[in-house]
Amino acid sequence: IMRIGQFAEKYKVTQDTVRYYIERGLLVASKRGEQFFFTESDGQDLMKILELKELDFSLNCIQDILMTQRLSGENSDVYRQRYLTCLREKQEQVDEDILKYEALRRQIHDTVEQLELEDNQAEHQLGVPLTALGILTCPSCGDSLNLAEGSLVENMIMEASLSCPCGFKAQIHKGVYIDKAAVRPKLLGNEPMPTKEEFLASSSHTFVNYLYQTLAAMVKFIKVGSEPNYILELSNCVGFFLMQYIQDLPVNSTYVLVDYDLDRLMRMKGNLEMYYSHRKFLFLCCDYEQLPLAKGSIDCMVDNGMSRTYQLEEKKYLPPLIVDRLKDQGTYVSSSIFFGENSKGNPQTIEPLGWYKEEGIEERIKSVGLTIEDTLRIGPVFQEESAQSNFSDMELYQLVARSIKTSISK
Repeated sequence: IMRIGQFAEKYKVTQDTVRYYIERGLLVASKRGEQFFFTESDGQDLMKILELKELDFSLNCIQDILMTQRLSGENSDVYRQRYLTCLREKQEQVDEDILKYEALRRQIHDTVEQLELEDNQAEHQLGVPLTALGILTCPSCGDSLNLAEGSLVENMIMEASLSCPCGFKAQIHKGVYIDKAAVRPKLLGNEPMPTKEEFLASSSHTFVNYLYQTLAAMVKFIKVGSEPNYILELSNCVGFFLMQYIQDLPVNSTYVLVDYDLDRLMRMKGNLEMYYSHRKFLFLCCDYEQLPLAKGSIDCMVDNGMSRTYQLEEKKYLPPLIVDRLKDQGTYVSSSIFFGENSKGNPQTIEPLGWYKEEGIEERIKSVGLTIEDTLRIGPVFQEESAQSNFSDMELYQLVARSIKTSISK
């Protein structure tokens, strides 16, 4: 006779496991007062349970086998037939699982091979399209830029020197327009800005879905009307919107990406060269106040929260600085964060607070000569943990707006 501790130790299981098997009726132990006592027969039952678990039988099936054994005896035809039936059913199940996992293994193997093949394929090069030279102008005076020492690959400029009589100079290197005076790393505080992977890892699933819904709404607004020749993305994380939109990007549209962090811009360019077939991009490593784009050259601007970021970093409202590049009747699609009434955090600690109030968003858009055609409200969502800690415990919404340029901004 053994108590539960001795019994569990002898058969190398926990006392909780023994109690659970008793509750399920798999073990039938005698009880005196509050104590269970176990015999060698109980030990044989436990060994049988462990043996059947090794065969991956469910506890319900194990219980059925043990009940038949207890009532009919281990050497009875009834028990042997019942046990044999369970074994055959398990064998059929395992055979089906093997077929399923073999098919799954082949599918995974083929997918891995395809991805490795894509990685090993020779990437196509992206540079400044020759057709885009017509919209490149001096950011200082607005005159045309002089191009010298140029090298071409498939009608794209890969290397060149750019200059203007006013004294401005820039270059095209590895297919990227570079204003050397602007080049610097992008920081969040005093630390390098998180990568997309780091940002997503720090965000809740609900917050990621909220961002996805925002981007999907912006894509929907862009697709209204005729196909744009030139699309300018305004984003603090270069290419963040593009990765959602690229499957819908018209083949004849030139997509303009801007970032003063050359490394981040080059990584995005490399990704596009390796994995995407679209050929018409314009990579600009410069500041927004020094955009080398002609007035009225852009058909569509996509402001993925950049106006708010620019206000925080530069203390300036971005649209008045760039809206002159948008064509008359051109489209301006924007997303703007605002706080809901059920925010748990303290909005008074967030500067500038006015940027997170819904009533001010449309007024700011209209102030630069844009007419709002349509809006969509996304949310709410709570971002409990964020790289942007000032959003923690705030009820967040996005106002997605589609606007049309109807007058020249003052």
